[in-house]
Amino acid sequence: MNIRQWLWCLHCERCFEVFLSTTTERLSEKLFLELEMQLGEVSDDGEVYASCHYDDCDGSPLDFWPWEKFRGWHPETPELPEVDKVYPLYDD
Repeated sequence: MNIRQWLWCLHCERCFEVFLSTTTERLSEKLFLELEMQLGEVSDDGEVYASCHYDDCDGSPLDFWPWEKFRGWHPETPELPEVDKVYPLYDD
């Protein structure tokens, strides 16, 4: 887990940093396990699941986009995102 990556969450539209062993271009079981290790929450039934880095968000790995994918939609955004800053997918 040595590849630094920024992920953007579709639910809260904010970014956070993770360290993974591969890029996030493709979802895989290995990617989910690595996200669970870094972002893991324990449910009432004892299962571990990955959730968004932000406590007030219920996003999951299915909602996470690599920052570069988001920048493909919004090339005006900076190369590195700011923590806690909202980056809307759609302009109002």
